[in-house]
Amino acid sequence: MSPTTWNSTRKAVGAGKCRALARLARGILTGQQRLHLTIGGFAGWVVGRLGSPPFARRLAEEIASRVPLPFIDDNAVIAARGVQIIGITMCVLDGRNLIDCACFQDVVIEEGKARVQELLGAAAQDWVELRLLAYQERSLP
Repeated sequence: MSPTTWNSTRKAVGAGKCRALARLARGILTGQQRLHLTIGGFAGWVVGRLGSPPFARRLAEEIASRVPLPFIDDNAVIAARGVQIIGITMCVLDGRNLIDCACFQDVVIEEGKARVQELLGAAAQDWVELRLLAYQERSLP
């Protein structure tokens, strides 16, 4: 971030700037999801125009909507996480409790989902493998 952008962002007043940054990050990720759905819909339309049955159209939509978009997917996540980190930094610099930080909440929710999925995946494989996932006790700020 350029010094000019940082200074104007830093001068923004109150907790509202963090909520605005959290909305921006969510918007980036929502735009990425909408793009995937649009591509899936287009693929389904093309398959339908070729005379394929409805199940083939739905299958094409599903598959096409899940194909990774190399440049877009990686950069959208990087941009959204960067915005969230800036929001968290702003809250810390303003002396606010991170529990009240909208950007921090979004990161915790998303990262928490990933951790729960990891635990459930290990449990589905073999309950014994759960011991391989290190438990790390954490205290709240």
